[in-house]
Amino acid sequence: MAHSLHYSTAFRRRWALQSLITIQKLCFTSNSESTVLHGFAGGGIILGNHGKRLTPALAYIDQTYLSGSVHDNLTNYKLFQRIRDTEIFYSTFEQNQFAVAVSPLPVTSCKNLRVSPDEVENPMDVVSRNSVRRCIGMGVHALQRRGTREILVDPCGDAEVAAEGAYLAAFVYDELKSVARQTIKPHITCYTNHLASSSSSGASVKEDMLAAWQRGRILAMSQNLARKWMEMPANYLSPSAFAQQAASVFDGMSQVRTNIRSSEWCREHRLNGLLSVGAGSRRHVAFVEIIYEGDPARCKNHVALVGKGVTFDSGGISLKRSTGMEEMRADMGGAAVVASTVYGLASLGVPVNVRAYLPLCENMPGGGAMRPGDVIRMANGLTVQVDNTDAEGRLILADALHIACKHPDFVGEEPSLIIDVATLTGAISAALGDEFTGVFSNHAASHKAAAAIWHSAEAPSSSLATETEEDIEPIEDTEDEEEVEVGLQIEQPLMRLSPARGPTLWDCLRTSATIRGDRVWNLPLLSTIPLCEQAHLADLVNVTGGSNAKKGGSGTAAAFLNFFVPRHIPWMHLDIAGVMRPDLRQGYMRKGMAGSKCIDAKPENVGCRSSPA
Repeated sequence: MAHSLHYSTAFRRRWALQSLITIQKLCFTSNSESTVLHGFAGGGIILGNHGKRLTPALAYIDQTYLSGSVHDNLTNYKLFQRIRDTEIFYSTFEQNQFAVAVSPLPVTSCKNLRVSPDEVENPMDVVSRNSVRRCIGMGVHALQRRGTREILVDPCGDAEVAAEGAYLAAFVYDELKSVARQTIKPHITCYTNHLASSSSSGASVKEDMLAAWQRGRILAMSQNLARKWMEMPANYLSPSAFAQQAASVFDGMSQVRTNIRSSEWCREHRLNGLLSVGAGSRRHVAFVEIIYEGDPARCKNHVALVGKGVTFDSGGISLKRSTGMEEMRADMGGAAVVASTVYGLASLGVPVNVRAYLPLCENMPGGGAMRPGDVIRMANGLTVQVDNTDAEGRLILADALHIACKHPDFVGEEPSLIIDVATLTGAISAALGDEFTGVFSNHAASHKAAAAIWHSAEAPSSSLATETEEDIEPIEDTEDEEEVEVGLQIEQPLMRLSPARGPTLWDCLRTSATIRGDRVWNLPLLSTIPLCEQAHLADLVNVTGGSNAKKGGSGTAAAFLNFFVPRHIPWMHLDIAGVMRPDLRQGYMRKGMAGSKCIDAKPENVGCRSSPA
């Protein structure tokens, strides 16, 4: 019985290989304009397979050249139902070798997805987006290993997602290796020959598919830009080098302008948190501003993005352990994600105004480094007692958040929304593992007017301009709260907003992240009282000690940042320390740094849009 089963499997595989050889011969011998892969010798094509069902691309080849025999035999013999990984079949014609990579696509129920099926491209059950990315990514990896330089990709029902999977999978940072050891970077193209282009409707479908492919390519290349920066060694990517590279990617984009501020500018505007963190390194700090005006008519209505940019974090005087310290070259991941997000927005021409702020420095234990016990006077007037120099990210973010709210060149122009991104705390990994981004937000971000910033084209320039008396409730001051407010001398209105009646900013971000394949989780802001009570030398302490030393480290960091954002401005803090490396179980990204894509670049998913795409 075992011998019979082995023979049957071998027979089915030989039949499949013979069918693909037949396809290859038909492709290269046909002189008609409908030739499937004419002139594509030595390359490869990636096709998806839904168990018994074929993707439209594979079905087209089957029906056009093989009279449906592939579908019939797959149904009868169930050849690919046992496949759990990509299968590659080779064929030759006139001494040219061609590879066909067939990857599995699990079928998912439509009710579990938020993606509408394309009736023309995908008449079968809808496949989850990550399954498409995984299918295409596995095929790209398999063909890259065999040295394929030209790859055609089956859109698998969603050309945008297929492009993301292909380009994210093809990326590898090996620029510093010798040429012989570098991975081949293939030229990737969307396969559209299975679409009829004779009619106007067919041409329109093909045009839409290529537009979706181009959009997915831009999104993937933007994320790959962040991955490249995060992978670069610190001796190649100093703060000044990062500033120059971040500015150079926007060359030729008329709607984007960049400013690289020197340490003298930072000193003039009292960015003492940034200057103190960078004082231990011989490399000077830099502060980068990236201003994208996708909607010039409403330039005052903008979203502010802030990214932590510590190009190497040794911990300073509070030195880190040597294990894993080499990965601290990626502690500028927040700045990389923010810069690449603006690049994606500008490349797609999204009608939104964004101002990005990147505080860049190194945290080193040099002779001028800040010491535990030092007190820093921040740009907003608060003083901070430094109890741990390894909690440096919140210090530079605090300065950047203050500039985002009260920039000296844009007096009176407050952002409608602030999002900061940072590889801030290792505690977020303890809380959420390595699959989730931790999200914190203030009370203004939970209000319905804040959600309108994300969605509505009619969002007001002031996020709370549409408030009514019914939406505002007085706060009953407690003795502790009054002591904290008076002691810090923070001008805060004694009012709070009622909870949102409808989608909040968190709901918008979660939807956007789900579409992009990221996982996010909403976490609460912790009490700010311990940060004040334990600071006997200053207004605040940068970390809590004693019984609170190992409790809620991520929430404590977010609570610290909350002191530097006015209450009436919606603010969200994304801690991406747990997801700085990709989840290899997804199958479409290699080992290394992941970047991030949870800030979606679609106009309907980015704040302050002025018109639909």
